[in-house]
Amino acid sequence: NIAIDDVDFLRASAMNKAVTINFQESRSQTKTKIKGYHLVLPTQADFGTEMGLVEGFISNLASVCRMYEKNLLVCAHEKIIYEKDKKTKEEYPVKYIPHFTGKAAPEAIGDYFDLVFRITRLGKEPSVVRKFQCHPDDRIAAKDRYSVFKTVEDNLTWPKVIERIKANIPPA
Repeated sequence: NIAIDDVDFLRASAMNKAVTINFQESRSQTKTKIKGYHLVLPTQADFGTEMGLVEGFISNLASVCRMYEKNLLVCAHEKIIYEKDKKTKEEYPVKYIPHFTGKAAPEAIGDYFDLVFRITRLGKEPSVVRKFQCHPDDRIAAKDRYSVFKTVEDNLTWPKVIERIKANIPPA
């Protein structure tokens, strides 16, 4: 197994690299504005390059993992998309997606994976329940390419996931 826990550090590293690449390619002057503050205020070009670096990394790593028959687990915090009610002007959540930069990228990154689960934790220890949403709906980005999980499962573990997949996939 190869695990990335979580993508926040990956995204930050990609942004730092994006700023350098865009400076070298004369697409952004963010690097010249940093000076001694160590504070990066990225431009739109920097965000675009960051998105490309993250997607390229995930794509290449997923491909290599498949080639060497390794499992790739990537954990991401949640990004909540809000809309504003036209009458009340109040915002309300309309979609829950993995926290990647961009409008299409958060759901598109899921294309590289066989499983995408949204995990929520209910209650407190010792009786906490972890709910795994394994299939998408109009608000939740999820995926089960094997069709071996119910829409919502409680307290899945990595060994349970592997066991379920192996039990339902014929040997090659």
